[in-house]
Amino acid sequence: LVFGANLFESVITNLPQINDKQGARSLVNSIESELSRYILTVSIINAALGTATALAFSVMGIENAVLWGVLVALLNFAPYLGTFIGVAVLLMVGLAQFEMTLQALAPATVYFIINGIEAQFVTPTVLGKYMRINPLILMAWLIFWAWLWGFVGALLAVPLLVCIKLVARELGAPTYWSKVIETHSA
Repeated sequence: LVFGANLFESVITNLPQINDKQGARSLVNSIESELSRYILTVSIINAALGTATALAFSVMGIENAVLWGVLVALLNFAPYLGTFIGVAVLLMVGLAQFEMTLQALAPATVYFIINGIEAQFVTPTVLGKYMRINPLILMAWLIFWAWLWGFVGALLAVPLLVCIKLVARELGAPTYWSKVIETHSA
């Protein structure tokens, strides 16, 4: 990351194969801007998930509700695996606070429900709207890359889709690819 800007500028300046040097700079700037917007959007969604979880836990009387809210917000940056770890940790929290009663399942269950709403409805809708990506395409892409590369694929899927969309648009690829990716519901 430290040498990224200098390396890129050196490649643009010194490689004779790159004819449109300003176009290449514009493409990289667009990708950086879109990826920054994606990371900010996901961070806001994760903060909202953590806040909702902390509030629910406070109402339920779970000790250290804010701590668990922060934990689930951070874990949510790791699709699927973060949810699994969060449920496991919150099962232990429930057992520690409520011992071997049915109430011990409450923290993990409540978190799982809140996370399910966020993962299945909020994130695809918000990313679809603000990143101009069709939520169905987004979910299919995420599932494909999670299947192909597992955890790493799930982490890289959306930034990769954003990059592909931008590169296709900037390089003048047939417009139907961008239109398919950006299709909105009726």
